[in-house]
Amino acid sequence: MTTFKWTPDIEAEFRRLWEAKTPTNQIMAIFGKTRSAILGKAHRMGMYRGVVNPMQTMYYREKQYKPRKDARGSKIGLHVDMLELGYGMCRFPTSEKPYKFCGLACEGTYCVEHKKLTYVERVGKVIK
Repeated sequence: MTTFKWTPDIEAEFRRLWEAKTPTNQIMAIFGKTRSAILGKAHRMGMYRGVVNPMQTMYYREKQYKPRKDARGSKIGLHVDMLELGYGMCRFPTSEKPYKFCGLACEGTYCVEHKKLTYVERVGKVIK
C-alpha cells in the first residue's frame, strides 16, 4: 500500500482546481482520495466555498438585530431565541415562554451588565 503525500506541486494543483470551482467528485477522481479527505484538506488550507468563513453564519448573527432599550435608554439586549444564540452572545434569560435571551456581544457567558447581576463578590470572607 502506497501512501499519498501532499507535495507543494499537488497542493498548487488542488488549490487551482478548488478555486476554479471544480466539483468535489471530480477532484476525488483526479487525486484518488475520498470526499472527506478532499474537504478536510481544503479546510486545513483555509479554502471555503460559499461564505468567506463558515463561522460567520452563526457567530455574527447579532448584526441583523438592534438592541432593545429600557425607559432610561440603557441597552437591555437583543431578545433572541435559544436557537439563534451563537458564540460570543450573552446567555442571560430575559423572558419566559417563549424563552428569550439577551444576545449582546460578550467574552464568556454573560455581557458586562448581566455579569454584574449574576456574579456577586464575597466581602470579608476568606476562602482557603
